[in-house]
Amino acid sequence: MQKEERISIDAILKDDVLEYLTQLDLKEDFEAGKIKCNSCEDIVTFENIGIIFFEEHIPKIVCNKPYCYQNVPITR
Repeated sequence: MQKEERISIDAILKDDVLEYLTQLDLKEDFEAGKIKCNSCEDIVTFENIGIIFFEEHIPKIVCNKPYCYQNVPITR
């Protein structure tokens, strides 16, 4: 039997997204419609925000399309 691997995932509530984006200095761009999905390049909004992750300490955001969030690199 294959051993199940577990990873931890940090999550925030949708009500806290703007506060988190403020901490990342992305709130103004998000509200202005300037944040694009790191995968498909669609504009990310409250309706389609999927995952916020980091590559080399730089925040990246993907939308909620399965293809986009399934391809987020997982760091262990």
